[in-house]
Amino acid sequence: MIFLDVKAAFPSVVVETLIHNMRKRGIPKEYTDWYQRRLETRKTILSFDNFQSEPFNIPIGLDQGCPLSPITFLFYNADLIGLGGDRCDILTLGFIDNTAFTARGKSFEEANEKLLELMNHLGGALEWSASHRAEFEIDKTFLICASRNRTADPLHPGRYTPIKQPPITINGHRIEATTTACKFLRVFIDQELRFMAQASYAIVKETKYILACKCLTKVSKGVKTRMMKKLYKAVAVPKMLYAIEVWGTTMLQKGTSKKEKGWNARGFAKKMESVQRVAATLITGGMRSSTTDLLFAHADLLPIPALIHKHIGRAALRLATLPPSHLLCKELKSALQGRRRHKSPLHHIAETYQFNPDNFETITPATISPKWTSKARIQTMDNPDAAAAQDAESERLDIVCIYSDGSRQNGNIGGAAVLRRKGHTVKSIRMHLGKDTDHTVYKGKVIGLILAIELLKNTQRPQSVSLALDNQAAIHASVTSKPGPRQYLWNAFHTNLKNVMQTHGLDHIKIRWTPGHTGIPGNELADKEAKKTAAGDSSSPRQLPKQLRPKKRQGQALPRSKSAAKQELYSNIKEFRKEIFNQSKRAGHALKINPTLLSSAFLKLTKDFQKRHTAILFQLCTGHTPLNHHLHWTAKTPSPACDYCGHHRETVTHFLLECAHFSAQRAWLCHELTYKAEAHARDLTTLLSHPKCVHATLKYIHATGRFKKIFGDLTPPEEEKPRD
Repeated sequence: MIFLDVKAAFPSVVVETLIHNMRKRGIPKEYTDWYQRRLETRKTILSFDNFQSEPFNIPIGLDQGCPLSPITFLFYNADLIGLGGDRCDILTLGFIDNTAFTARGKSFEEANEKLLELMNHLGGALEWSASHRAEFEIDKTFLICASRNRTADPLHPGRYTPIKQPPITINGHRIEATTTACKFLRVFIDQELRFMAQASYAIVKETKYILACKCLTKVSKGVKTRMMKKLYKAVAVPKMLYAIEVWGTTMLQKGTSKKEKGWNARGFAKKMESVQRVAATLITGGMRSSTTDLLFAHADLLPIPALIHKHIGRAALRLATLPPSHLLCKELKSALQGRRRHKSPLHHIAETYQFNPDNFETITPATISPKWTSKARIQTMDNPDAAAAQDAESERLDIVCIYSDGSRQNGNIGGAAVLRRKGHTVKSIRMHLGKDTDHTVYKGKVIGLILAIELLKNTQRPQSVSLALDNQAAIHASVTSKPGPRQYLWNAFHTNLKNVMQTHGLDHIKIRWTPGHTGIPGNELADKEAKKTAAGDSSSPRQLPKQLRPKKRQGQALPRSKSAAKQELYSNIKEFRKEIFNQSKRAGHALKINPTLLSSAFLKLTKDFQKRHTAILFQLCTGHTPLNHHLHWTAKTPSPACDYCGHHRETVTHFLLECAHFSAQRAWLCHELTYKAEAHARDLTTLLSHPKCVHATLKYIHATGRFKKIFGDLTPPEEEKPRD
């Protein structure tokens, strides 16, 4: 493998060559002409040391910071990336100014010869560099001879060293093969492709950001809990798990000894967990002695194994929904066949998740022209009463009203449509999709719209038509061309809609919102038909649109939905998280205090609290709090006894429910909870996790003054008044 870096990539772009490459790749002339005019009319000035030049033209280069520059540079170096062609022993990769050539051979010398051929032959990389004024920076050119084969070390019997790596000479420059890892697209690649350097780098990056976050929050003050968690998930996690599907797939392996695969990876996972523990401490305000499992549970953070499964699982879903023309789609199908030795990251992903592209929907980057406009007009009312009145008016007039809906029943999904005219039901159509692990209710609603168009197709002389649906997200998606899940269904909807409008001579079709379960007759009928369909009662295939009929070869009508597979993946991760937590000795006691622990309930409970309130509440829930019983356990105080009443152990239960010194404050707490929250004050679960009781508990803690030296003023924020 040889890694190349283009020197001064954007400033050295030749505008005429860029426009030529864009036209060669099929970009319309109107776009290239506009972009050429934009680049040729640029001017700038130089200003330094009280000198300012006259404005002058910039004939070459792309604008730094412009969002179009990275996109257009991909066209500029497309010929360089495509040098490998269809050869199976050559692979070229690149993004903007970073390019990598990989060659496979029986020896390092054979592979290096293939790399030299790519660089030196007619039309090769060096010729591209000269014609495009893009010089390769020699100082940033690296060579790696990748192999896990080793030879015996003559100086140290019993030891083995990597095979000697021959150098390569390019354009008169001798490039020695590196023995350390080199960085390509922010991923460190080493000689044996074990990615240990990348894993270490990921831990260093996460540690760096977590230590920076320490400056923003303390136990008694600083950034609130919910903001601290958002900062961690938005910055630290993406930095740590960048390209985890490439270098972290061995963490999916199971084993108990060093000889088993994944041992080194699990060691790195433990280190990542240690760093995430620091983040959880900053989020919750816990003490350093707080246990990791309770920190993660209250901060609603996934354990590192579950977090890795989540990120790699999402990458597996993206791979499974790639179009057949994509290079990785074919490679994933090949990896699904399995391999016993020398497994690549793709083999690990295929073996773990078993996502077959043949069973999934295909998501392409773009399926519709940017100039496309929908033939439908949408109408959504802010007021449900106004929507119901509009529906009644449509029923009264001679308007063809078609109601559609999707539903889940007993783990199955169905979609249906009902056509009504002048308040009378004319006909209906239904389609059973399958299990909810393969399809979603939203998908059933989109199917309902397609079935509505099929009903309209066989309707005689419709003067005005309106489609009614109780899902505003689907209504707004019907007039957009954004690629994503279910795009093949939207394409079928727009195609059928266009054909029906031409057949009946309609100028437009209105799609309006009808609120669900409000007594609208048509909407209730559509909901009833959708539930019947989900139970298995479907119309005959001949009555369905051609795009929805079962295929003879596959035996199924619709491919598996990416959204449904993601929901199942997340559900499995939640179960995996519960399994990990239940293995802890503290799980039973923690769930007694807070039954909703493995969720975001604690964060929602403390979303409006200052950091000191969240910290003291978390410490009381876990028992790791500055009371004498815990401080004696950590060797901070000589005795665990209570300093106020002399009880032999000052625990959380003693402080909140038993200490005689605070009997007056406790009497007020009992009165407050009994007459306002209708709760019992002799229960830790009520005091520490009930939404209506937490404010009273904080007032009690503030009134006792027990933690004033540590947290200062613990006056809780005012409670939100209930809405009318």
